[in-house]
Amino acid sequence: MQNTAAYQLASIQFKRNDLAGAKKTLQNVMLSQPTAEMLWLAIQIERAIGTKDAEASYSLQLRRQFPDSEQARLLKSGK
Repeated sequence: MQNTAAYQLASIQFKRNDLAGAKKTLQNVMLSQPTAEMLWLAIQIERAIGTKDAEASYSLQLRRQFPDSEQARLLKSGK
């Protein structure tokens, strides 16, 4: 439950263009097992910030851990 609330907060921060806040909030919740949704949000945040290495790392995690997820399909389609 706590992870869900933190993920939602990070999502809101991202939508409000608070990239630093979203990144910090999401990093704290991703210390445990990240979900496909969390990894997708992390990719979007890093892409917006321009951190290519972090974006690539999260992309690799998403493709390896959740290859059949909707988020992996979005990543593959170039979104």
